[in-house]
Amino acid sequence: LKLFWLWSSLVQSATVRFFHSMMQTWEHPKSSGQQQQHEDNLEALELARSACFDLLRELQSAVRAVILAVQVSNGCVRCSDGLCTQLFAIIRCCFLVGCRRFNGVETTIDDLVFLLMMPELVGHFCSDLDFIAYLCINHTAAAFARQFFVDTSRTAHFYFDCAIMRDDELHLAVV
Repeated sequence: LKLFWLWSSLVQSATVRFFHSMMQTWEHPKSSGQQQQHEDNLEALELARSACFDLLRELQSAVRAVILAVQVSNGCVRCSDGLCTQLFAIIRCCFLVGCRRFNGVETTIDDLVFLLMMPELVGHFCSDLDFIAYLCINHTAAAFARQFFVDTSRTAHFYFDCAIMRDDELHLAVV
């Protein structure tokens, strides 16, 4: 389980770094000579969206694993269990992918990146995973994602245009 957790953390970190590098090269063409570069950028954008969908598939399998653990176990599943912690980390990664304001921050190590986008919540939670666990326990994660998505000024400030929290199709896949 620890090996899987390490692998999952590395995949999430690589996905976030890949998305940031793709979005930094995004430019609109200024002349016909840059048309090829624009087409390459569109292809890179599709690769970034594909990486997001891969992350969403990983989220779906993590949710299934937790549901299976609940159904099979005799006792209750705690938030501190490895499967739940992994699920919370993947949800956090989905919320952070495409975030332009924290470029270069190692999201697998720094556990206050997501809460920094919501300073009104920083005093109530000690880490991003605590906040995600709170949302999941109270069955409000989807409602929070919808509310965060509707806050266009905040998402425009923190996220690239095709991030999960700004792209309609990716956002619907999360919710």
